[in-house]
Amino acid sequence: MEKTQRFAQDREFSKRQIAENVWHISGSKGCDSYVVIGTARAAVIDTGENRRNLRVYVESITNLPLLVLNTHGHFDHTGANGKFKDCPIYMAPFACRHCKDPHNYLNPEDYDLDYTPTPITEGQSIDLGDILLEAFEVPCHSPGSLAFLERKSRMIFTGDEVETGQVLIYGDMRKLCSVERYFGNMQKLKQLQNEYDYVCPAHNGSPAYKTIIDDYIVCCEKILSGEEGGKKLSSPSWLSPQDPRTDEDKAKILNNPLNRRMEYRGASLVYSLNHRFVSQENPLDE
Repeated sequence: MEKTQRFAQDREFSKRQIAENVWHISGSKGCDSYVVIGTARAAVIDTGENRRNLRVYVESITNLPLLVLNTHGHFDHTGANGKFKDCPIYMAPFACRHCKDPHNYLNPEDYDLDYTPTPITEGQSIDLGDILLEAFEVPCHSPGSLAFLERKSRMIFTGDEVETGQVLIYGDMRKLCSVERYFGNMQKLKQLQNEYDYVCPAHNGSPAYKTIIDDYIVCCEKILSGEEGGKKLSSPSWLSPQDPRTDEDKAKILNNPLNRRMEYRGASLVYSLNHRFVSQENPLDE
């Protein structure tokens, strides 16, 4: 298939202004992106894997110097980083090691991977002028997950660690995480709730009101007390016919007898019965 034909399969971007200084960008591939605009520079939070030129689209919103913040290193969040390779690109140290690994259903030649990420850890802040984006480590869906708190707009950007469709912490591919660790992360975000009103996830709709954190805490409490979630794992946004995974990969997840989905109000956590508690055999920095 010609390159132009492959690119044509990726829909055009669309945007919504969700706060005075924050824009939400959606596209058909990968995750949603956010643009946070300060007085001196603007931050693009996650670039997705849409092969159209996200940079050109962002520059139609702001003419300020740009930087990129990745919530974690999965390619559906980092695929378009190369469009910003002359800009600072920040992510967790673990994410720096895996951010250029494309999914097996993508053509690596469609992506510019010639960029150098800069590691950032909890407690560091990115200064946009009159706005600070403060990093908090929330590793579970990915060992390299960061949430970025922006106090002016009272928003926190959580990547895939909190979202409105489902949070995925299942199976052998998630051996570095557990429901217990996720519970600790949600308690950390709960302690910050006086600093934000809205959670901005990377998939399935944004923003969500901050009480979604409480819903995920309840999910964890149910699981850790011995209650099992349901065996129906799929949703309209995951493992559906539109999901680009192969049928074989979908079947492997759906037919795993250990995988469960726990739901409570606005929260839905997909997890493995084998990964409810922190395992000392699988340290986070493995």
